[in-house]
Amino acid sequence: MVSGVVVDAPGVGHDDLAALRTELTKSVTGFTLALNVDYPSEALANIVRTTLAVDPELQPDKVQREMSVQGARLSVTFTSVEARFLRASFSAFMDLLVLATRTVEQFGPASSFGQYCHCE
Repeated sequence: MVSGVVVDAPGVGHDDLAALRTELTKSVTGFTLALNVDYPSEALANIVRTTLAVDPELQPDKVQREMSVQGARLSVTFTSVEARFLRASFSAFMDLLVLATRTVEQFGPASSFGQYCHCE
């Protein structure tokens, strides 16, 4: 690792997200950005991961994305050969992440719509 930057921002503007944490590193082979988002439950983190997994990277030869859930934490790692590809991919992903999170907050198990959500 040549350099590193860590940014903490509480909740992406939503009270139900405990924390958003990103770490950007640069190495000889390219750039890596790690994102961790804490949700109220593992089930909600899995719903968001599954929702976001259907959209593949537009340039998979230039940007790779890996997602996983451990407990109630969604972890996403982006790897790219150039910073500009990483920035574009991360920006588009964040738009989708915020949309998916808002949808879960509004229609998830705690809402009246939650009776149709089978997440235990």
